[in-house]
Amino acid sequence: MLPVKSIVFIGLFFFCTTGALFMPHLGVYGYLADYSIGPTNQWWEAPFSNLGLRYSFSLALATIAGFFLQRHKLRFGFSALTIQEILLLFFLLAIWFSYVMTGSTVGKYSTVDHPAVKFTKVVIFIFLMTHTITPELAA
Repeated sequence: MLPVKSIVFIGLFFFCTTGALFMPHLGVYGYLADYSIGPTNQWWEAPFSNLGLRYSFSLALATIAGFFLQRHKLRFGFSALTIQEILLLFFLLAIWFSYVMTGSTVGKYSTVDHPAVKFTKVVIFIFLMTHTITPELAA
């Protein structure tokens, strides 16, 4: 028998993943919870570790799919970017420019992804959040 925490965790994961297709903000909330909790390091995730689920990746894909499926309900949708988002893109461009122009950094980081790749993922999710969490979505 599975522990109650494990059942609640996997239930909420599937709720947020499936719900993100209809209400993309559920995917954002699930992604933030996954990022904060780090379920792969918790004892109650152990019964599901052999399934090969990538929680944050699954939530991000579901959120992106929900974003496109529900784009008619979103306030920003595909409209012009705000000045902060444009500045963020310039900063991301500067990071990638420094990555390309400098020497190899293999083995210098404790994470799987290079910081430029990691920051690119963060920027993508920031755009999903700023274009998904809107007042009109609740209507």
